[in-house]
Amino acid sequence: KSGSYQIGARLPANGRFGETSIVLDPMEVANIAVTLSASAPLNASVLINNGQNATYSKYVTLNLSATDGDSIVAYYASESSTVPDENGPGWSTISDPTSDYQGDHSYQLSDGDGTKTVFVWFKNPSNYISPVAQDSIILQKNAGIYLSNFTVTAAAIPDSSDLNQQCINEFGAT
Repeated sequence: KSGSYQIGARLPANGRFGETSIVLDPMEVANIAVTLSASAPLNASVLINNGQNATYSKYVTLNLSATDGDSIVAYYASESSTVPDENGPGWSTISDPTSDYQGDHSYQLSDGDGTKTVFVWFKNPSNYISPVAQDSIILQKNAGIYLSNFTVTAAAIPDSSDLNQQCINEFGAT
């Protein structure tokens, strides 16, 4: 966590740490003020629809995760690779911030078939932004199954159980 801390260290008998000489009585304690600065969230990760390669819907689920020494308070998802401003619009607040965040969130891909890449950043309470995480998926919104060159033969079948079996034999489905 960020803040100022004091670290006490007892000097060795010769009064030296490494190559630096410190003139103190060997029995005295040297207090050194250290300020730790906050860092950006780590281990940012995103999967689209649990890592699927393709989808027929532009409405997908982003499976997100990241870690931070304090907590993850927001994420930013976009099809643009431009790093967002830490105070700019578009950040989605995480309702229950935690240092080891994992969550699923709905996302709408842009229109048009093809490969879609989603870039995600996370931020902590100090507004430090994580390195980018990204995943891609192929949107095939207009894809479908097309049949050609097939023949349907009609026949009188006395009961429905025979009809069901005939459908299974001919088409592999009921």
